Amino acid sequence: MRTNGSPGCLAAIFGIGREKAPKKDRGRVVDYQTSEERSLGIYPYRLRRDFMSKAERSFYGVLRQVVADRALIFAKVGLWDIFFVARPRENFKAKARIDRRHVDFLLCDPETVQPILAIELDDSSHQRSDRVERDEFVDAVFETAELPLLRIPAQYAYNTRDLAAELSLYLGNRQPAPAPEERSVPPRDPRRRPARSLKGSRVPRGRPTSSGPRLGVR
Repeated sequence: MRTNGSPGCLAAIFGIGREKAPKKDRGRVVDYQTSEERSLGIYPYRLRRDFMSKAERSFYGVLRQVVADRALIFAKVGLWDIFFVARPRENFKAKARIDRRHVDFLLCDPETVQPILAIELDDSSHQRSDRVERDEFVDAVFETAELPLLRIPAQYAYNTRDLAAELSLYLGNRQPAPAPEERSVPPRDPRRRPARSLKGSRVPRGRPTSSGPRLGVR
């Protein structure tokens, strides 16, 4: 019988008493919640390391270059944050259909933050039958709400001219807001005498001043 607390052969073979190593899932590390954390009431939430995929990050850089200051760019926006359900009591199931869906990018007006255009970056996974059905539903939602949705195939490189021409159909000739003009103070003329301050001076009641109406006279 072992008394030093070290695991035996069977424990070493079957991994009894060992902590599970972090599991990698599509580029992010998922840490298991330990029993000590559960006993202390620590929530099992972790920061995602793959908020954007490599394809999304690549396209985002190109999109920023093309859009510039003409629109605000938001990533991974939930459909429920963009749309609402009319007559929710009658259409209570409609909210659940868009509750867990999102769009890759959303362009908004820089002044009003009103949505202008949504962009979906379609990779090879969108060719699956389940994704095709999902995309058709999302397209119908945007069309019903009259918000344009642009689908762009994921590529290794993007032609900025072609993308700019396509986005101009929705952004139009939007120009960035001009910066406020700075008022320049003219240089002071040394020959000009400074104006005399009237602060603290008293004007006799009822007597006219050198200019202006009579004071104290009704």
